[in-house]
Amino acid sequence: MSNKVLIVEDEMLIALTYEMELKDRGFEVVGISPDAKSALDCIQQTSPDFALVDIHLKGSRDGIDFVGDCRNLKLPTEFIFVTGNFDESTRSRAEAFKPLGFFVKPVHIADILPLLIQEP
Repeated sequence: MSNKVLIVEDEMLIALTYEMELKDRGFEVVGISPDAKSALDCIQQTSPDFALVDIHLKGSRDGIDFVGDCRNLKLPTEFIFVTGNFDESTRSRAEAFKPLGFFVKPVHIADILPLLIQEP
């Protein structure tokens, strides 16, 4: 399996846990970004297949803003949102960008795995 994944998460312990679990399952983690700006830079440089995106990030822009930027740039990456707080207005805002899925923390990679496996 050669799927590339970007992790957009500002809690480093969570990000490193995702990274370890993804690598153990054969995924290539192309980067960990704690904020929307560094995530946008990373996604443009590495072209991952998927991005796990926390909605609440460091800085003034959140994960939904980041995904919106990527969609505006017509990047081919698929997005999966993960968050600790997921109220209805946030969910509606996120759904506008057609993500592969939404998960409420705590999230286990095994729960997300079916979305990350691409059929040839």
